[in-house]
Amino acid sequence: MSEKEPECSYFIGSQEHKLDFTSMVQINVTTRFYREVRCRPVYRSPHSMKPYLKTGIQSNPAEPVSDPPGADFSVDPLKEFRSWYPPVWRLASEQDFSLVELPAGTATYRSVHNFFHESLPETEVDIISIQQVENVLHWDKYQRHKAHMQKHQEVSTEPLERQLFHGTNKEASEEICRTNFGPRIAGLNGTSCGFGSYFSISASYSNTYSAIARPNGVRHMFLVKVLVGNVTQGMPNYRRPPPIKSKTRPIGRYDTCVDDVKNPTMFVVFDSCQCYPYYLIKYKELTDEIEI
Repeated sequence: MSEKEPECSYFIGSQEHKLDFTSMVQINVTTRFYREVRCRPVYRSPHSMKPYLKTGIQSNPAEPVSDPPGADFSVDPLKEFRSWYPPVWRLASEQDFSLVELPAGTATYRSVHNFFHESLPETEVDIISIQQVENVLHWDKYQRHKAHMQKHQEVSTEPLERQLFHGTNKEASEEICRTNFGPRIAGLNGTSCGFGSYFSISASYSNTYSAIARPNGVRHMFLVKVLVGNVTQGMPNYRRPPPIKSKTRPIGRYDTCVDDVKNPTMFVVFDSCQCYPYYLIKYKELTDEIEI
């Protein structure tokens, strides 16, 4: 509708209504009943509004007001750390894995929040929760594989480890938290670079593979730690990376396949020890629909 039009007509069921933008009222054409309306401002998330609020954002009273024992949510989880386990972990559970929700407003939450919204803006989606996946078994495997790759990797300007995104559905996200990524999901969303687990540098791209859960409309995406190592161009028939053809180094294989060696945006790994589901982000798409 043009901004210059003074009114518009629409139906709610069989009842015709008009919106008068001059007097800002909604009128039932049949009954002449009217009510005042107002324009909705552009959506701003509580996180983005926090710097402008004097009283702060109240948290849910049911949530703990302090950090869990052992957890340090004042650190940036995307930066390198010296400890074996991430300093944001609390490791208070004896379960196979646990999901710990990040308190909104903490440095840890802001870091993941901002990284996610770099390619998927707050005007399009709203984060419901960010949960860190604490799975000791698979983290230990990941860390040992990282140490092995560091020992054998040649000097390179490219990083060994990257933080990448993986969009999925609710059921698969629960399985990934328990058993990590693996061959069971290979090829589910295509095999353009081989039969492996696919990760993207962009949350926006991964969003296309994030299914909407019914009836609440929540989407699921992982922020994943991935050991990319030495990369090469992927091929649809690959079930593992090809051998490295070099006269100057021992026989071996590339670590990861990519969509473009010069400017990779998608990474494919074939060994689950090379990836770890670091954070599970649950979010919803924002729409222009207004319930009346």
